Amino acid sequence: MIHLAGLKETFLDFPNSEDIAVILFTYGCSHNCMGCQSPSLQDPFGGEVFSKEELLNLILDRCKGNATNKVVFSGGDPLYHTPNSREQMEDLLWIVDYLERNGYECCIYTGYTYEQIQSFYSKELLGPKYFKCGRYMESLKDKNMGKYEDSFILASTNQRFLIRIEDTQNYQSSESHIIHI
Repeated sequence: MIHLAGLKETFLDFPNSEDIAVILFTYGCSHNCMGCQSPSLQDPFGGEVFSKEELLNLILDRCKGNATNKVVFSGGDPLYHTPNSREQMEDLLWIVDYLERNGYECCIYTGYTYEQIQSFYSKELLGPKYFKCGRYMESLKDKNMGKYEDSFILASTNQRFLIRIEDTQNYQSSESHIIHI
């Protein structure tokens, strides 16, 4: 089951494209980043609850209606989980696996590091094309953050994009919080 805060269209949040993408916001986050842009989404029990199949169908319909194959998962933290419950994270990763295997490109925005993701991510599932990793750190905020014609600059300098190497389960990290597109 996934706690959904919203689903809408975006031109800003998919790293390598000027095309429209569908962005999904989940509830649940335990990072407590100072200066969080979405503190209201930290509650793990907020929003409307969907089964993974219901949410997948909602995403597919929204993508079809917008003629896009790009999906961004944000929040809260889409990979939010507790030691006692991994259901939301596992359901979301099941959706990403389905989408990636069927011609969609996905990006997950998470406050977890790559090392943390590796510790709880099943290699049997195909991961997203992109992970945006790392907690937002207000003390490392980049005033130029945003999407530009030739680059995508993350919110704080400690964050990195991980880009999946084609036809593998391996990721390559961006050298900095800026990627050139």
